[in-house]
Amino acid sequence: MLIAVLMPLTVRFTITGDLDGLYFLKGARGRLLEVKDTVLLGEHDRVLLQVDLGEWHLSPREMAAMPSDARLRYQWNESAGHGFIQALYHDGTKFLAAIGRYMTESGRAPAGLFVGGGLPYREYEDREVALNETGMAFYTGSEWHHLWCNVNEALFLGGAPRRILFPSSWEYLGSDVLYENDGRLIIRSDHQLDLDGVPLRITRFVLYRTGDRHIVLLMRFRNDGARSVSYSYVYGDEPWVGEYGTSAGNIGWTRDREYRYESHLDTKRYSWAGMWDAGDRFLPQEGGRAFTGVANFIDWSGGVRPDDAYFSNQLDRAAPESARVPLSSGDNRVIMLNWQDRVLAPSASENIILAVGMADSDPETGFPVRPPVSIDPAELSILLTLP
Repeated sequence: MLIAVLMPLTVRFTITGDLDGLYFLKGARGRLLEVKDTVLLGEHDRVLLQVDLGEWHLSPREMAAMPSDARLRYQWNESAGHGFIQALYHDGTKFLAAIGRYMTESGRAPAGLFVGGGLPYREYEDREVALNETGMAFYTGSEWHHLWCNVNEALFLGGAPRRILFPSSWEYLGSDVLYENDGRLIIRSDHQLDLDGVPLRITRFVLYRTGDRHIVLLMRFRNDGARSVSYSYVYGDEPWVGEYGTSAGNIGWTRDREYRYESHLDTKRYSWAGMWDAGDRFLPQEGGRAFTGVANFIDWSGGVRPDDAYFSNQLDRAAPESARVPLSSGDNRVIMLNWQDRVLAPSASENIILAVGMADSDPETGFPVRPPVSIDPAELSILLTLP
């Protein structure tokens, strides 16, 4: 009887339906122990014991694509709102996008289409978590290169004090796989926020075409309330391009130049940018060192363009390039997009369309090149009319 009373007070059970295994974790938030069926990025250091459940786990789905030279492998848990997408190429290279599989610093996991996290334990060789193989990453055939980390994304409300609403606090309404055929995948997640009594509905779609080394993220913001609502929105990352855990070597790039200083971009002139693990020869700690040469990119050419985009050593602001502040942080060189003071009337909606992934490389110069980004207008129109 005493055990039955104490069990809920000392042990937390978190069963998502992934059934990757049975994991016993050191407790958090007042519990002595937590029992889970999957482990997210940010929890691995708490694992005390794991039990293999054999073939009971939620199995990834696979499909070949024509005429792509890649095979698509993905897993999506509709109720938990997390999963991953993998492209496996015939030459032995791989592309990974983990989605919603991470724990935030507040101890909460976002549910829905938010880039970030790691694979299930069973997906890693020898059950050892390879941190370069998290978030978005690319495997060359011999080693993994990190591309994007857990996304830094939030809604801001004006007023005093200013409110910040991170994805882990958004109400999760559910998700589903809308389409999987012909090497194409479309996943949707639905969310709602209360903005001072006004319900804001946010519907997110990830579109992936087998063979691409990027995803397309479509976001629809809709005012379901009876009065207008105002908000700001940010999307960005300290991506740790090349090697997980370090920004060393990361500089900014756009279509026609590189950026070695904190800088703001003209988002009407430019439609994409990224970070490049090329090193800054003018920084004493980076001169003469070898870097991977890998680059990422983010494209904002569809939907509402951001009001500001910048490279910086901190998330919330950047100096003008004329101030000559070097991108020198060891672990926090960032690229950020900012949509400021958006206003939606009742029943009105607006869309943001991003492509996020790995940049190609000019074979002669090595300079990053944005890959082709293809969005079917008819498909887009259908998605945006869904309830």
